[in-house]
Amino acid sequence: MLRGRDVVRCFYCHKALSAGEATIDHVTPLSRGGERFESNAVIACRWCNSHKSDMEYGEFLASKVYASRVRSIAA
Repeated sequence: MLRGRDVVRCFYCHKALSAGEATIDHVTPLSRGGERFESNAVIACRWCNSHKSDMEYGEFLASKVYASRVRSIAA
């Protein structure tokens, strides 16, 4: 369980998140056969979670959408 004082990082873009900014994402989307197990769940920022949509992990990392996110955080 995340507490308000905890700081975590987005699994995808590595942006530091407070508990209020963190979301749970399924690495393999439920719509594509992913399971509701802890091993398929990661902490993600809202941006990555919503833009990943129903993509698999590798598809998202290879996407232009992900590349633009990483560039924007690094700047």
